[in-house]
Amino acid sequence: MSAGCVRIVHYINQFFGGLGGEEKAGVAPTLVNGAAGPGRLIAQMFGDRAGIVATVICGDNYVNEKGEAAVAEIVALMRGTNANVAILGPAFDAGRYGVACVTVGHRVADELGISCVTALYPENPGVRIYRDHRNAKVYCLPTTRLAAGVRDVVPRMAQLAIRLASGDVIGPANVEGYVPRGIRRLERVQQSGAERAVAMLKAKMAGQSYHSELPYVAHATLMAAPPLASLAASQVAVISTAGVVPMGNPDRFFLRGNTFWRKYDVGKLERMEAGQWDAVHGGYSTSWMNQNPNLGAPIDAMKYWERQRVLGKLARWFYSIPGVGAEFDQASRMGREIAADLKSEGIHAALLVST
Repeated sequence: MSAGCVRIVHYINQFFGGLGGEEKAGVAPTLVNGAAGPGRLIAQMFGDRAGIVATVICGDNYVNEKGEAAVAEIVALMRGTNANVAILGPAFDAGRYGVACVTVGHRVADELGISCVTALYPENPGVRIYRDHRNAKVYCLPTTRLAAGVRDVVPRMAQLAIRLASGDVIGPANVEGYVPRGIRRLERVQQSGAERAVAMLKAKMAGQSYHSELPYVAHATLMAAPPLASLAASQVAVISTAGVVPMGNPDRFFLRGNTFWRKYDVGKLERMEAGQWDAVHGGYSTSWMNQNPNLGAPIDAMKYWERQRVLGKLARWFYSIPGVGAEFDQASRMGREIAADLKSEGIHAALLVST
């Protein structure tokens, strides 16, 4: 690396670091010299302008389970690299990975004082953390859902990292293409606010396109359902996003991004038996679920409480969908459809099983 070259430190998870999949998700952070995984492709984009001096590799579970302690370890490793900029990811739609990238990025920006670049799919849960922090030194670029889009996002990450290290002024999100954080900056323009507002109104009335300076995202306000008068007199269904489906996956669910749901008859079952059910899910290791499907669809526990007369009746139907990577609009639609079906079956309540 030539003198004066921008020094980059890169953060990736165990999968992209080549350590393994879910079986290595608990590994502690390690520092390796130079580029690794997608960092090699990023390094190609830098040419002689920058270089990845080190890569920190850490398991997704380690960061998310150990929290602040894990982040402190990662920041300490990065501190010793004397980097000018940190690149984290890209994480695409991987939830734990995305949360780790953003969380580490904020701590690195605050403690080391350097700018950070990450890249996430817009519906990755890490994006919400990114927006909530509103850290002026952390930038998130939008990606495709799957890692197939790596060759599209890597050049953008590299370019932004170089600009940040060079002290370039980064413009607003709608111009530069990063995910907006809700940070407002004063800017001098020729037209007054009143003139701009009238111009937007006239464009809207004429059916022309216009861009609001204060974009508004509407979120539905949902009222909680009233509590059950008596659980012992209620019929309760099980809904699971763990991806538990009949053996062989007859309905052909995808590992992620499903747009449909199914219900299966469990009326005569006392428990879910291994060998009769599959776990189809792209967000966790399904080996334990395949050994005991009741972990994702607790029919055994529900039948126990039914026999104890704590629960009135377990519903005949079990509702299933592999829940990782679903679009918000699609998930909302499926939720409404399932709710309507629950009502039509006379079901009073549902247990939504967490994965």
